[in-house]
Formats: sequence, C-alpha cells, structure tokens
Amino acid sequence: MKKVILSLVVITAIGMSGCTKQPKVEVVPTTKVAVTQEVKKVEKARMMDIAEIGKGTISISTPSGSSDEGNIPILMTSENDIITQIGYNGTEVDGSKISYLYVDGKLKSKEQISERCQGSIDLQDSDLKVGNHIIEFIQYDTDKEDGKVIMYKISKYESKTI
Repeated sequence: MKKVILSLVVITAIGMSGCTKQPKVEVVPTTKVAVTQEVKKVEKARMMDIAEIGKGTISISTPSGSSDEGNIPILMTSENDIITQIGYNGTEVDGSKISYLYVDGKLKSKEQISERCQGSIDLQDSDLKVGNHIIEFIQYDTDKEDGKVIMYKISKYESKTI
C-alpha cells in the first residue's frame, strides 16, 4: 500500500512539473568573498574606471596637508567624533554646472564650484572610519546623475584615530 501511494505521489509530482511554464534558471556557483569584494568596490568609488577629465582642478585639505600633486592628506579623528569637515579648493572649474560630491561612492552634496572656490564636506559615520577614503567631484552635462560625465576629479584622504 505504501508503495502504491509513493508511486502516485512521484507520478503526480513529475506530471505537475511538466505543466509549469517557469523558465529554467542556471545556478552559477559563487563565493561570498567574491560578492563581498564586488560590493565594496561599488561602494568605494562611482567612476573608478575612468581617468580624471574636464576643466579645472579640485583638491581637498586637512590640518595635515592637501591632496595637491597626488598627496593623500591625513584626517585625525577621535572615537567620540560624530561629524567633522574636510575642506576643498576648486580652480578654473566650470561654475555653470552643478558639482556632485561623493565620499566612498555615496552622494554627500551638490555644490556650485567655480573658478576660485573654497568649501567643505561634512564627514560622518563610515567616512570617519580608520583607513583610506575617496572623494569624487563629478559634473554631468544635464546637471543630473543620469547625464554624461563632463568633469571628474578624484582625491583621497586617510582617516586615523587619535
């Protein structure tokens, strides 16, 4: 009796699986490490695969120095810091376009950076974690993120704990 019931269940399952119209899904094995590294890559920089383009220069500065000539300034923070700022200087940048400022791939602000301009970027949470960080300044032809990139400048800073 058990064999008859088991046979009916198997036949029913096989018959029903043939009636469904679900597409075949190919399972590609992957490792958690590879996926994690890919996510970190995306979080770190939006445009990492292109060289700096566009008119003008933009550098960042901390009390330890600036990113001029490719230097990586150091930002000293305390474990109690909730928010701090890092300065930037823009020269000969097209002020008719909005500049998007990203830290580690996350939009921090939209600014009008012009020919001779100074400003600051608020840093908090993961921006203050010990390690190297990337700041990107991007202008789009349409002043919207879905436009073509017409200016791309990148600076780096290192965060250390006091």
